[in-house]
Amino acid sequence: MTYSIATLCGSLRRGSVNAQLLRAAEDTAPADWRFEHLSGLEDLPHYSQDIEEQDGFPGPVEHLAKALRSADGLIIASPEYNYGVTGVLKNAIDWLSRVDDQPFEGLPVSLMSASPSPMGGIRAQYPLRQIFVALQADVMQRPEVAVAFAYERFEENRLVHEPTRDVLRKHLNAFEALITRRSAHRAKAA
Repeated sequence: MTYSIATLCGSLRRGSVNAQLLRAAEDTAPADWRFEHLSGLEDLPHYSQDIEEQDGFPGPVEHLAKALRSADGLIIASPEYNYGVTGVLKNAIDWLSRVDDQPFEGLPVSLMSASPSPMGGIRAQYPLRQIFVALQADVMQRPEVAVAFAYERFEENRLVHEPTRDVLRKHLNAFEALITRRSAHRAKAA
């Protein structure tokens, strides 16, 4: 089945292992999935209700919201900063949560992380799960993808560690099942 998958990287760093993880997901996913790697997080001002009320939503927010509304699912790969969510990712989520017809409600969401640490960035996923509960997203629970010792798992921007590729494959299979169930539920409700 063809699905449109949006991706967001919680890191702005060139050469980010989380951006590499998103590319690995695209390489591992079914061939008929269409990926749109969303960008522009660096162009968002810090969320302020004053900006929203005076100027409306910045163009990048409108673009991201439109892309998410047309997606069948969202994959987020993000590092862990200070045991939590990166500021740039949280800021984007805060902006998107404010638009009319906020795009996360009911959206299947996959969370992944990669880090040079032995924890694999997993602590960034837990607060993201809490945030998405408030936004009523359909967050996939298991299997979790937290790539530990990430610099050893990637070579020349490619995931080369086969046990990690296997976990990623299982994760994407489960994500496809979640999207399929969600699509069937929407069709039945319509």
